[in-house]
Amino acid sequence: MAGIDLAIVGIDGSANSTKYGSRHYYTRIGKKLKKKDSVKWVSVVELKKQLILAVKIRKKARHDNVDFKPLMRKTRRQAKIKRGIGDMGFDKEGNYALFEEEIGGEFIAPVRNKDVPVWRTKGLHRKKLKRYFPKKKYHQRSKNETVIGVVKKKMGDALHSVKFHMRKIELLMRCIVYNLDRLVKLGVEA
Repeated sequence: MAGIDLAIVGIDGSANSTKYGSRHYYTRIGKKLKKKDSVKWVSVVELKKQLILAVKIRKKARHDNVDFKPLMRKTRRQAKIKRGIGDMGFDKEGNYALFEEEIGGEFIAPVRNKDVPVWRTKGLHRKKLKRYFPKKKYHQRSKNETVIGVVKKKMGDALHSVKFHMRKIELLMRCIVYNLDRLVKLGVEA
């Protein structure tokens, strides 16, 4: 993407409901919402300009870590990545190694099992993060949550399409519209 030199990216997942009413409404009338009543999406967001760079949409709930490598490789083709930030779900030695060897940047995610001593923690990168965790750099990740929240607040949480193919297109269009709105606010010329 033009204008992004050394990107600091955040990766996070969310879900959009396929029901029109809110979760609170369904609880009040005594109906239960199931896990299958949502569409799961994982996005990579450039944290300085708060733009969505890559999205993976799934029909069923899956762990976010499944989409980590393909999304980061896709993002790397668009911009040079300086740093990646993820939540605890992305704490995997393979993710840190991918960033260091393939992408040429650093990846920060909180290490699971804080009470386990460093000498029992597996992985060189995980041990390094357990000894020294860069809190100031990590807390940029909240901007990723902000982007997802803005997309849902401006365009709604519920998807109105019936078939998955159309839900996927609807969600992608929401991401594109969000990016266009963000670019207009930043004053970037096309």
